[in-house]
Amino acid sequence: MKKTIRSWIKEERRVLLLGAAAGFGLGLLAIVLTWLTRFSRPSPQVEPTIVMIYPEFVTETPVVEETLRVSGEVGASEGDILSGQQIFLQGQWVQVANTDDLGLRLRSQAGTEAAVVLVALENEIFEVRGGPEDVGSSRWWFLVNPYDSSQSGWADDRYLQAVE
Repeated sequence: MKKTIRSWIKEERRVLLLGAAAGFGLGLLAIVLTWLTRFSRPSPQVEPTIVMIYPEFVTETPVVEETLRVSGEVGASEGDILSGQQIFLQGQWVQVANTDDLGLRLRSQAGTEAAVVLVALENEIFEVRGGPEDVGSSRWWFLVNPYDSSQSGWADDRYLQAVE
């Protein structure tokens, strides 16, 4: 019986060593294959293409010099003048101007305290869909990008000019 137990122990050692060697070899093979597949093929570099479409710009927009006289309103006396504020019509196209190429912040509501939802580029075209709303000394208009209606917000009219 001693021979049987000794031979059985030897056999178990052999099986354990073979199993450990096989496990180690398979683990090493998995690591090598992972490394080879990860680094052997370079990932393709895709350059994004940005396409911006603008309607033809009017280089010289006529300036209408108009003075509005306010009378009959509470807090306004005869002869009060609203200057520097423009009147746009619903559906009229306007373009961003006079931002020194910094862009115009369109906001979630009229007023500088509202959150910025979009920065419009200089000369970018928008359609007037709402307003005016006077907040403080500024007049605000609700603008919508004619090519992407998800791009919309309130803009100060000091940075807008009519497109004809």
